[in-house]
Amino acid sequence: MNLAKAISSKLLQNINIGIKSDLPLPQTLPNGLIPYENCDDSTSLGIYIGLYPKGNTIFKDTLILTPKQVVLGIGCKKNTPLENIETLVLDTLEKNNLTLESIYSVASIDLKKDEAGLLAFCEKYKLPFTTYSAEELLAVKGSISSSFFVKSITGVDSVCERAALAKANSEKLLITKTACQGVTVAASLRSFTLIF
Repeated sequence: MNLAKAISSKLLQNINIGIKSDLPLPQTLPNGLIPYENCDDSTSLGIYIGLYPKGNTIFKDTLILTPKQVVLGIGCKKNTPLENIETLVLDTLEKNNLTLESIYSVASIDLKKDEAGLLAFCEKYKLPFTTYSAEELLAVKGSISSSFFVKSITGVDSVCERAALAKANSEKLLITKTACQGVTVAASLRSFTLIF
């Protein structure tokens, strides 16, 4: 909050602030915001917008803004405890330099709509949870890691990857299937537009 206030104050004083974004910036930025590439060494205060905050403190004082753009697809065995789901999700995010703040929602197959561990995970982190039927998931396009075992149980060859793609309305995975202790996790990015 202190950095947000400092940036607002500088902009009100007509002092330029640097901005770097992993997302496309509009052609015309508001007065006072200067793209990182056009900043000089005197620009010590700036904004970073993106999913990968680690290592992106590019200004002496950097306000990091993380858009909720990542959709997690999660599959799990019946009665999988919250701890197993939480451990794999947090490890997967850490390995991919993502934060919980970047998560928009969680998706799975409708067979998991009452799965206690999955519901507890979503409740703990205040994440919306969406489920899809096997037919809806089978209609998803993209590069999918198929599993005959998963298909024999659920009717669909991949729960986590297809669910992530379905909720993100995408055909591209950000994170392919990762599995551990009866849990699978994948991620996709929903489209996101920066508007100032």
